[in-house]
Amino acid sequence: MRMRPSTYVVLCAVLVITVFVVRGDLRINGDGDTRLEEAARGDRPSVIKNHLPAPNRENSSVALSGRVFDALGYALAGAEVLGPAGEVARTDDRGSFELSVAETAFLDVLIRARGCSTSVQRASAVAPGPFVAQLQPRTPWDRRVEHRAAQAALTGEGFVRDVDGGPVAGAYVTAAGSGFWSRTDEIGRYTLPLLDASPTLVVHRPADADVEAVAARSESLDLGRERGVVPLPELMATPGATISGSLRDGEGSPLIGVPVTVEGQGMTHVCESGSSGRFRVTGLVAGSYEVRPMAWRGALGRPREVELDGPVTECEFVFELAQKTRVQIQSEAGVPVGNAYVSVLVAGARHSMAQANESGWVEVDVISGPMEFEVRAEDGAGMTARSMISSGNIFPSMSYIFSESEAKRRRMASTLARFSGAQRAYSRTSASRCVVGGI
Repeated sequence: MRMRPSTYVVLCAVLVITVFVVRGDLRINGDGDTRLEEAARGDRPSVIKNHLPAPNRENSSVALSGRVFDALGYALAGAEVLGPAGEVARTDDRGSFELSVAETAFLDVLIRARGCSTSVQRASAVAPGPFVAQLQPRTPWDRRVEHRAAQAALTGEGFVRDVDGGPVAGAYVTAAGSGFWSRTDEIGRYTLPLLDASPTLVVHRPADADVEAVAARSESLDLGRERGVVPLPELMATPGATISGSLRDGEGSPLIGVPVTVEGQGMTHVCESGSSGRFRVTGLVAGSYEVRPMAWRGALGRPREVELDGPVTECEFVFELAQKTRVQIQSEAGVPVGNAYVSVLVAGARHSMAQANESGWVEVDVISGPMEFEVRAEDGAGMTARSMISSGNIFPSMSYIFSESEAKRRRMASTLARFSGAQRAYSRTSASRCVVGGI
């Protein structure tokens, strides 16, 4: 007897309902009130709580550490170091500080201290060498320093390879003149903030016990855009050259712990002299550099231009202790000019500044050899005299360049400074005469 199709349908429906009942997906309850109550309550959503700790949404911070010195190389205690978001740290008796700032690839910090000119200096999270700042003496004509956060709307990503095509790990990469640094990872990859769309890239990897020194420098690039993330051409690093030297005082003793700045080819590397007074910077591309030792505990060493055209270039620096010398500012008629300002510059860096008394006498720090003197009137703006000592004498005759507005010419009589005499030997009580004449 053949079953009707409807019978198959009924049997299948019974089988499906039986399976749902057995699994508990369909409850059969004889209590009608219970069914109505469950129907009225309906299904309530389940709440699953996250038992993991809440993520830390605060920006992570890093510590920027460094040292601050005055123009003669003495540690500045109590100097203020300010971050871009208002973070503040003060230097201790050694001039050391530690500033907690938001983690970033770079930042500009403002440094100020009593009696010194305010300075803004760029710091990078991965810059080679220590962070060192040297503040020049404050003058009445110093311009106001703006502390603005540096902006880099463009970011480049690239790779550094060696001559065999292998990755160069641990190399520093910078855009020439920007002060921004990055460092390659284990596959030679780096990410670098850029100030503009035409950077020149410099690779600098100093040697250590495990790796050799390499360097590279690109041509000026044209990235074609001003914002966003751009790929950078692959850089090929070759063996780098070395600048080394020694620092000694006038008696031949080594100077230890003196910061030395090596600047050139678009990059700046700061190092410190070691226990024997020697310093060494490896991983440099060929070209011209300025090696500038920082003044150290009252002694100065003159910077030197170095042409790096071989594997190693050696240079030696002998520091000279600055001496206090009294100078009187006089007019051409021999009348003392009181309350004028006199500053002394060596190789473009101001290391001494003082104001004359009412009798025109002022005490400044000098060394032998070329120096530049700047003399200004009491208001700091009326008279400018610059002189260069071109011989080994301390105070030979000098020529001057003077410039001032026509209004100042009519209003002020004191205009031009000239040292006279030719003293080589000097002491703390030695004196000379600065003649100030009219135009």
